[in-house]
Amino acid sequence: MRYHHDIEDMRAATITLKRAELLYDIGQDSYTEGDLMPEDSGHAQHLTQDIAECSQIDRTTRIMNLAYSECVELLYPYTKVQIDKEEGLTLDDKLSEPEEYVFQLENLPATVSATSIELLRNLLHEFIVCRVLQDRLDITKAEVSGKWQAKLDEIKRGISGVLCRRIKKVRRTLSPF
Repeated sequence: MRYHHDIEDMRAATITLKRAELLYDIGQDSYTEGDLMPEDSGHAQHLTQDIAECSQIDRTTRIMNLAYSECVELLYPYTKVQIDKEEGLTLDDKLSEPEEYVFQLENLPATVSATSIELLRNLLHEFIVCRVLQDRLDITKAEVSGKWQAKLDEIKRGISGVLCRRIKKVRRTLSPF
C-alpha cells in the first residue's frame, strides 16, 4: 500500500528553543550532579557544577550546537535544506553562540497534531540539555555518564517516534453476528 500526500495537505511548524532556557536547565542539572559527588571530589565537582559559567561556556556551547545538529538530523525528512546548486555550501568551525535554536519543520502530514509538536518541542529541549550533561559527565563523573546516555537514547527514540505516528480513520466492517 502506498501513501500519497497532496502538497495542499502538508503542514509546517516552527519550534524555537531559547539558549538562555537551555543553559538554565543545564546549570540546574549540572549543579545537582556535582552536589551528589563525594566531598573530596574537589576540581571534578567544580568542573561539573560550573558547566554554564564563563570558564566552561565555550565547550558547553559547542556541545549545544552539536546536539542541535543531531536533532535536525533526527528530523531529516522534515528539516532538510537543499544545498544551492550554484553557490554550494561553505562552513567553518568558528564558535557561534545562537540565542535561539530554530527547527523549521516542513512537509508535515495533515494528520499531525499540535500536541505532537508540543511533545517534540519538549523532547528537543531535553535532548540538548542531556547531551551537554552526558558530554561533561563523561569527563568529570564517568560512573553516571551511562545513565545520561541511556536517557539520551530514550529521548532520541521519542523524537523519532513523534512524527512517525499516523492517525487514520478506523473502519469497522459490519458483521451480521
